[in-house]
Amino acid sequence: MATTRETLPSEILMAVIVGSANDSRNSSLGLHPRQMPTPHGMIDFLERITSPLVCLVGTVLNLMTVGTFLSRPLKRISCCLYLAARSLAVFGFLVSVLIALTPLMNTEGICELTVFLSYICPFMSVWMVVIISVENFIRISHPARYVHTAVVT
Repeated sequence: MATTRETLPSEILMAVIVGSANDSRNSSLGLHPRQMPTPHGMIDFLERITSPLVCLVGTVLNLMTVGTFLSRPLKRISCCLYLAARSLAVFGFLVSVLIALTPLMNTEGICELTVFLSYICPFMSVWMVVIISVENFIRISHPARYVHTAVVT
C-alpha cells in the first residue's frame, strides 16, 4: 500500500524552476504536465499584467507632473519648463508603449506613429536633461553672467 503525501509549495516551485514539464519528478509530485506552469508562461503572464499597469500609472503621474511644473509659481522658472517638457516626452513614450500593447498597432499609420514616438520621445527626454545640466552649469560657474532664460508673465 502506497502512502500519499501532501505536495509542498516549495517542491512545486522547485519543480518549475529546475525541472521541465515532462520530467518524471513532476509526475511523482502529483502534477500533470499540463498543470505545470512553465517559467516562460509565468513571465509572459506577469509581463501582460505589469506592462500596461506601469504605463497607465506612469502616464497619470507624468500628466500630474506637467500640471505641477506649469502651475503659476513654477512656470516662471526655466528649469521647471524644461522638466515639464521632459515629462511630456516621457508621457509620449508611455503612450507609444501602451499603443504597442494593443491591437491598434496593426492599423496602418498607427504603427508608424508608434515607432516614431518610441524613438523621438526618449531622445527629447535625454536632451531636456542635457539642457538642464548646461543651464545649471552656467548658473553655478558664471553667476554674474547668468540671465534668466525663461520669464513667463
